[in-house]
Amino acid sequence: MKRIIVTVTFAIAAGAAWAQAPAASEDDVAKAQSFIKSLDKNGNGTLDRAEIKGYPLDADFDAIDADRNGALDARELATFKTRNPG
Repeated sequence: MKRIIVTVTFAIAAGAAWAQAPAASEDDVAKAQSFIKSLDKNGNGTLDRAEIKGYPLDADFDAIDADRNGALDARELATFKTRNPG
């Protein structure tokens, strides 16, 4: 039971820190859209795992995919980049 409480407490604290992090600007989103177009093989406006296989984004896919739909959109990419510079 103690382990569950610690895990839930950590998750709440991590979520609060994430919510306070800076949001992506519209310019950042536009840059992400341009980047997506360069790799978007099926033309659906997002990137799936197959489209980024072998790119550095592949390792961070789950962290970037905020809505857990299996695809990375421009807002998710821009937000991740803003919160994880470098």
